[in-house]
Amino acid sequence: MGKIYTKSGDSGTTSLVGGKRIKKQDELLEAYGTCDELNSFIGLLIAEIEDFKVKTAQAEDIVEVLKHVQNTIFDVGGLLATESEQWAQYWNNRPALIEKETTALEQQIDKWDETLPPLKQFILPGGNRAIAAAHICRTVCRRLERRMVPLTDRFDGYLPLIKYVNRLSDFFFILARFLHQVDSIDINCYKPTR
Repeated sequence: MGKIYTKSGDSGTTSLVGGKRIKKQDELLEAYGTCDELNSFIGLLIAEIEDFKVKTAQAEDIVEVLKHVQNTIFDVGGLLATESEQWAQYWNNRPALIEKETTALEQQIDKWDETLPPLKQFILPGGNRAIAAAHICRTVCRRLERRMVPLTDRFDGYLPLIKYVNRLSDFFFILARFLHQVDSIDINCYKPTR
């Protein structure tokens, strides 16, 4: 195996899959860099759930769902890091699979949500480290979505990816609430400053 550093990015550019070089401040790089950041935070969330054990047998199920999400987010990042003209060469039918993953997220959201009481107030992030990590994932996911939306001016093939990321932020919100419930931790509700 070669050295980890290539020095090819020392001039402020990097390569997309397919070889095209772009500036490191390009909005495309900002999007897939944020995708990588989200995946790292999902890893932290998994570690928190495993360490804390979420006091339930459901912890293993939650971790398996999150590991699947990590793989899908890696696919999203890979698509963002690939020249759109070369998606078929490198990623075959991956965009269509991501559309199916959006449906799977919706089913998981509904499964958890039907066990939760109706939400009547805004909630503040926190409760334990796993819940806080779920909220961090939610907010980074929202930022990823904001970074991806301008990319549709270049290529409308990004739309299914944006739909997945949009649904994923909802998933992390419901997961945070679900973790409150399974761990019997009171939700800290927003109280307007008087």
